[in-house]
Amino acid sequence: MSKQAVMTGATLVELVTVILLLGILAAFAAPRFFSKSDFDSRGFFELSLSAVRFAQKLAITTGCDTRMLFQAGSFSIRQWSTCIPADHTSATNAVLQPGANNPVSDAPAGVAIGDLDFFFDSIGRPRAVLLAVPPSRPPLISNPANLQLSIASRTLQVEPETGFTRCIAGC
Repeated sequence: MSKQAVMTGATLVELVTVILLLGILAAFAAPRFFSKSDFDSRGFFELSLSAVRFAQKLAITTGCDTRMLFQAGSFSIRQWSTCIPADHTSATNAVLQPGANNPVSDAPAGVAIGDLDFFFDSIGRPRAVLLAVPPSRPPLISNPANLQLSIASRTLQVEPETGFTRCIAGC
């Protein structure tokens, strides 16, 4: 009895079929893992987080109250034109963001953003925006729920009294 060598392997047709099936699977599965909207959402959240931190630092270093305004799918940083702590009757001036010559940042398409309006006083504490309240000072915001902002599936929290800003949900 002679021994015959048995060769095992795949034919060219089988290899092409497997590669074709993997290509089709990748075309449908890859976008689920690498969605651009997820990156846009995360990027805008991080931009918002750093903008709030910048606004607090700006208020502390300049000694002027600095307003953080989130509305209609965008945010802006503003300072009162007269830097008198108790005078919020004057107009506010837009602050250009570091690294950009734009005072307003718009949320990317498809990224939902909540509304939030407050300002940091000269020592970095968040206060309610109440226009035309001189001679008294607008009150400190003491309820943490009043300093939360939803951006897509994430939640930004500014801590009362300290102004520390962090992500509390969807991080």
